[in-house]
Amino acid sequence: MARYGFVWQDAFSTVSKLRFTNPKLLFLFVGLLAHFLVLKEYFFRMWSLAHYQFFPLALAAAIWLFFDRKDEIFTSSTPPNQSVQSGLMLVIVTMVSLATLINSSFIGWISFVLFVATTIYSCVGGEGLKRSLPVLIVLSLITPLPAQLDQDLILKMQYLASGLASWVLDTAGILHLRQGVVLVSETNQFLAEEACSGIRSLFSATAAIVFWGLLQRYAWWRNLINCVQTIGWVLVGNAVRIAVVVLVEDKTAFSVSTGWQHEFLGVTTFFMIFGLALSFDRLVRIFIPIKSQGSGRRGQRAEVQVQALAGANVGSLEMPHAKYWMVVFGLIGLLALRLSMTTIGTPISGSLTSLDFPKQSDLSSRLQSWNVSEFQHINRSREDIQGEDSFIWVLKNGSRSAQLSMDCQWSDFHDLSYCYTGLGWRVETEHRYQGLFGNHDAAPGEQINYSRLQLSKPTGERGIVLFCGLDQTGKEVQPQLKLGQNTLIHIREKMINSLRVACGLAPLKSIRNSTFKPPVTTVQLVCVPQGPIDAKLMQDLESVFFAAREQFKKSVRFTPKSLTGLELVHGQDLH
Repeated sequence: MARYGFVWQDAFSTVSKLRFTNPKLLFLFVGLLAHFLVLKEYFFRMWSLAHYQFFPLALAAAIWLFFDRKDEIFTSSTPPNQSVQSGLMLVIVTMVSLATLINSSFIGWISFVLFVATTIYSCVGGEGLKRSLPVLIVLSLITPLPAQLDQDLILKMQYLASGLASWVLDTAGILHLRQGVVLVSETNQFLAEEACSGIRSLFSATAAIVFWGLLQRYAWWRNLINCVQTIGWVLVGNAVRIAVVVLVEDKTAFSVSTGWQHEFLGVTTFFMIFGLALSFDRLVRIFIPIKSQGSGRRGQRAEVQVQALAGANVGSLEMPHAKYWMVVFGLIGLLALRLSMTTIGTPISGSLTSLDFPKQSDLSSRLQSWNVSEFQHINRSREDIQGEDSFIWVLKNGSRSAQLSMDCQWSDFHDLSYCYTGLGWRVETEHRYQGLFGNHDAAPGEQINYSRLQLSKPTGERGIVLFCGLDQTGKEVQPQLKLGQNTLIHIREKMINSLRVACGLAPLKSIRNSTFKPPVTTVQLVCVPQGPIDAKLMQDLESVFFAAREQFKKSVRFTPKSLTGLELVHGQDLH
């Protein structure tokens, strides 16, 4: 423990000796200013998603590792190469400019980590940067995945975890049926939610085991082994977690699928996974003794005199053309401040404005040729892929029936293709939005702003889903673009749009709506007909969907309200 006490003493000592009038610190400040907007978007995004909420601990771990190795970093300093410095700075300026213009927390965080690495390199050269690699590795572990790839990963892990849980239940002799990520027992059905998929444990446990290995100064290949074995324990642990939920709920009256019991089970699963990973690591140490690389502060503390960062030798930050880079960073910072004055980052889900719940009277008793009969409110867990609250109207037209629902609430557009894929359907997605996804030739007044899912199952069932997202004023929120869907065109138009907004001009209309006011409510129409899906049925469904959407927009839920402390969301975060 004395060793770790030295870390905090070094941190406080170094900070107390810093002179904030130092021009080198001014350079760091201007660099951070240039990253202001993207870092703000980064923090909002990371905190709004539960599987990234461990990132403050990872930041603390990176600071810990820096001060744990500060002596080695600064006493092994070598002269930096000016050409390498200039090249790194050019890359950083390019990345942070792009991240600011297209509002990408993914590119912005990579740029920030590279800025930290370049700053260290300018202070202590290549050898010192090599000694500080553990800090950069931990920072890299909390980089958000781009282009909704984390949602794809969540769905795949839900499938894998539910499949393994089904195998565990088969082994235990529990009669059940698996449908997508849903396990159906004799008495109940259980959805493998986002938390149950293991995505939280995957990111947090991997970061924790890597931090442990870096703290113990393991070789790179041993850290790699620890990462792989931790991923294996994550899969096993969360499969057991899902199986336990099904077993307990099916055999007893005690509920572990909701409330504090579910959260406690999740925390217990995480510590079980991390404990198993550490145990496997100890097993490797017993059978394959491995010496840690470098003595560092182990045993006897190195007797070296470390100067403050503002000193003459340590932290010199000899950056070629530093004044010019400061001017460039300053201009980017002013652009970021300008965009931030007109917009703010996506708010965390816990701070979303509470809107009035829909009522049965929000929809008339007859829509087009359809009669509106039943109405119900379904409340689910917060992480349910179908939404926490669903308000459902049943529509009848002769022998045909459909369900019209409002599902809430989301911080952005919610793509229902993930939901129906998780529920066991094969899904073909078609986003029909004016100016997006190849619909540039649509007529100005055409009502094409919606998404369509074509559902199918191997058993022969077919279905159609029409849906859209409405913000709190009833404005349509367009879907996030993914990689491969005119990505480069969208990036170009988004850059132009941001520059127009910064100059006080109106945004373009040909790209995803630049602003919206969360929370977002999903309006969807679901029809699983007995007969074939023909053109007439499609036209009928579109007609009733548009009519219902117009009625919903006039309901009390979407009545304009005064927005206290809630501004417009800036563009689309490409992550």
